[in-house]
Amino acid sequence: MVPGIEIHTRVAQKAQAAILTEGALQFLVALHRTFDGTRQTLLAAQTAHIRAEPSWHCVPPGPGLEDRRVEITGPTDRKMVTNALNSGAKTFMADFEDATSPTFSAMIEGQVNLRDAIRRQIDFEANGKRYQLSPNPAVLIVRPREYRWDYIFSFIKKRRADRNAILPDRKDVTMEVGFMDAYVRLLIQTCHKRKVAAIGGMSAQIPVKGDEKANETAMNKVRADKLREVTNGHDGTWIAHPLINKIAREIFDRHMMGPNQYHVRREDVRVAAADLLNTKVPGRVTAGGVRSNISTVLAYASAWLGGNGCIPLNHLMEDAATAEITRIHSGKYVGKLFDAVVPEVRKAVPGLKDEHLRIVAKYLKDQISRQWPSEFLTSDLMPYLAAADGVPASWQRSVCSCRILGLYLYVLHVRKFQ
Repeated sequence: MVPGIEIHTRVAQKAQAAILTEGALQFLVALHRTFDGTRQTLLAAQTAHIRAEPSWHCVPPGPGLEDRRVEITGPTDRKMVTNALNSGAKTFMADFEDATSPTFSAMIEGQVNLRDAIRRQIDFEANGKRYQLSPNPAVLIVRPREYRWDYIFSFIKKRRADRNAILPDRKDVTMEVGFMDAYVRLLIQTCHKRKVAAIGGMSAQIPVKGDEKANETAMNKVRADKLREVTNGHDGTWIAHPLINKIAREIFDRHMMGPNQYHVRREDVRVAAADLLNTKVPGRVTAGGVRSNISTVLAYASAWLGGNGCIPLNHLMEDAATAEITRIHSGKYVGKLFDAVVPEVRKAVPGLKDEHLRIVAKYLKDQISRQWPSEFLTSDLMPYLAAADGVPASWQRSVCSCRILGLYLYVLHVRKFQ
């Protein structure tokens, strides 16, 4: 073992042996010891002067990254990696953050899957079906842990004590409401000023099987979202399901002739702080909306404890950002529905364990009873994952291993297939 590194779990031994070689661990130690001081200094530094400097641009995108018009995202299990790379999307962002429950096995086996993919050794069979990489897969991008951010979540969390900032049901808080529209326009203007891609939001809708009318309604929502994004000036969009690629691709191909829209500078945009904090959102808070929030966060967080970082729920692909939004949003209104909603959640997501539901319900009740909910539910629940991985109690608060592994993956695996 390399001095300075201890591995406090024995799960996924085969994957550990393949990925955590002595050379890889030496690289991690050198990376951390060389750059961590600078990293901490930069994180603590004030950056207003950098943002105010008008002349700098980011380096041009690497090969294969100039055109990200449709980018599929999802977890890093072997089936998802293969299907996403074969989806027809321009790029696949392998998501070790929002879409992944950071068990040690998920982190380390995800690296094995990406390593095998870029070596074209990922082919496998499961349940009588063969999964094989196509001749021209999507370009691989890796999202390591610690890069998660959602503006609706931040808006609700930071203003949770402001009675003037109470938002209506989550379904009413769309990308077209005032503060989200202002955020989008400013994002495109800022990104293109620095010559980087402004990627549109996630289409959480997934195909509705067995109900043609409901499926068409869901797909029309996707079409409207993607048309709004490309005409606003976005350079690409996120999708969560391979079957959504065709819809998104057709719209971006029709309205974006080149590989991106960096030339759309949006110099017409004038966004003030008040625009980003605008609380005038049409709609109201309903009992059904609150109940939906509670069932969503209960289902997601319970699945997360079981090692699943994204789940289909009511024909939407839900991830950690959704769970955070519904946790904070629910806390503004009611704390008495949890016991009543648990049976509904158990029926909607049959694979959930009773123990995980019990842990999450207790945690959420405590959160709602507080004046100030904690920053992130995933950080709060991380010790349960660590304990399940066999990590000693004295080390359970440290998630350094997951973060470093994500960074290692980011450094080594962001590349185009050869």
